[in-house]
Amino acid sequence: MNNATKTIPQILKDNICTVFNLLNVLIAISLCLVGAWKNVLFILIIFINTVVGIVQEIKAKRQVERLTLLSQPSVSVLRNGNEYELTPSEIQKGDILLLESGSVICADCIVSSGKLEVNEAILKGESEPAVKQIGSKLYSGSTVISGKCQAKAICDSADSFTSKMVDEVKKTRKSKSELLSSMKKVTKFTSFLIVPLGLLMFIQAYFFRNAPLDTAVIST
Repeated sequence: MNNATKTIPQILKDNICTVFNLLNVLIAISLCLVGAWKNVLFILIIFINTVVGIVQEIKAKRQVERLTLLSQPSVSVLRNGNEYELTPSEIQKGDILLLESGSVICADCIVSSGKLEVNEAILKGESEPAVKQIGSKLYSGSTVISGKCQAKAICDSADSFTSKMVDEVKKTRKSKSELLSSMKKVTKFTSFLIVPLGLLMFIQAYFFRNAPLDTAVIST
């Protein structure tokens, strides 16, 4: 399984410390210095956009961490006729999981005896509990609401449905879109031009056209 997701400080840093935000803060400071308060209102949109990005990424991080079961407490397992308390990472194919109300299902398995009501909302988004009987398949990441059963693991915890899903979510693939690639190049190029062009526009308005300072700043 991949390494853990970004920490919250990393998420904050990646969303706040950007060239885009820096440029907008510099623009807002310049407008404040000349008293153009109405023109500074745009910074609220930048602030809201940044906050929304942070909140969404933190929510995604927590969702992935909920799916990552390696931090869960030990689970009761029957192996070779003996009962053991194992961590989810130690579960192997063929182990019999002893599940009851409150248990987290740590590996994909099939009910071999008993009956359960299972919450699969984190996997399927369905709020209604699912009834699982003998022969029913249980997916890792779901939790037991009520009942009691024995279930045979059909794979190791590292090969479970949830583990594969978490690994897919954590993968970062470079976009192969020519359009996105071109847009990124243009954005990177223009980022270097904004400041010198802005200074040239200010110099032309203030020194050559003799515009008042506030007018020169606002027009720039």
